[in-house]
Amino acid sequence: MAVTNYIAQSVLMTSSFYGGRGALMGQIDRPGLWAITIMVWILQLSWSPLWLSRFTMGPLEWVWRCLMLGHVIPIRKG
Repeated sequence: MAVTNYIAQSVLMTSSFYGGRGALMGQIDRPGLWAITIMVWILQLSWSPLWLSRFTMGPLEWVWRCLMLGHVIPIRKG
């Protein structure tokens, strides 16, 4: 789940702070940034165990392994 969480957090924060009309860059003070960061961490720390209770690895880790091995491997727990 490490790669999945890293990429998800990067995409979420980049789109929130640099994306379109709702860009938050320069509009939030440091305590607000810490609050957003902690909320994203809590979201990821609660979502990851739920995902891993049903699957053997994160979705991006699965794609990476399939590409490296050259064939589709099962992702669901047996």
